[in-house]
Amino acid sequence: MLLVGNDVVDFAAPGNVGKSGDSRFCRRVFTAEEQALIAGSTCPDELLWTIWAAKEAAYKAVSRDDPAVSSVPRCYRIIHGDGAQFISHGKINWAPSPWISTPRGELALWIDVTKERVHAVTAGSEADLDLLCRRVDRFDGAGDPATVVRENIIREIARCIGCSTGDLRVVKDPEGPGAPQVLLCGRLLTVWISLSHDGRFTAFAFVPVFEKTKRGGLFPMI
Repeated sequence: MLLVGNDVVDFAAPGNVGKSGDSRFCRRVFTAEEQALIAGSTCPDELLWTIWAAKEAAYKAVSRDDPAVSSVPRCYRIIHGDGAQFISHGKINWAPSPWISTPRGELALWIDVTKERVHAVTAGSEADLDLLCRRVDRFDGAGDPATVVRENIIREIARCIGCSTGDLRVVKDPEGPGAPQVLLCGRLLTVWISLSHDGRFTAFAFVPVFEKTKRGGLFPMI
């Protein structure tokens, strides 16, 4: 099964600045070790949202086909591939490549942090993570960010498969937990996609591979 989840956080968005000082939020979302790490960081807000984005991306990935999976953020923990704590010695260790533990097993994790935002992406394996098309775009505030991110991923998928953007549409899965799906000329592309937006940024990730539709057809995604 192909799993993909992504989350973007704008460090300067309303409600995000100073969140590390919200002790009630921190106790609810983070393990004791994560709380101590955030409290001791020189950039506590940025670290808080980096860990949060990883947890959120992982939850999006595993909840797609299992809406009953726990949504408790403390159940999602960044680790090394060998199972050791990825967060240690007062900082996040960015090498070797991190994984994230979930109630449904471990996922490969990719994190990109800038001064303005963090983008976290998860996939079922490192090989799947390498396949992903992932992108962050700046949102200029015009229109609805949920609509903008759908338009952005449609343009990228259209470019990948050489079709018109008018042939593609993003819809919610009517039979599952409401995760986004892509239709090509009204027929389902089971290309795994993930959408996110926060503040000044929108982001998406998808696996550009051949996938079967529910009706048995195949569409080329690379």
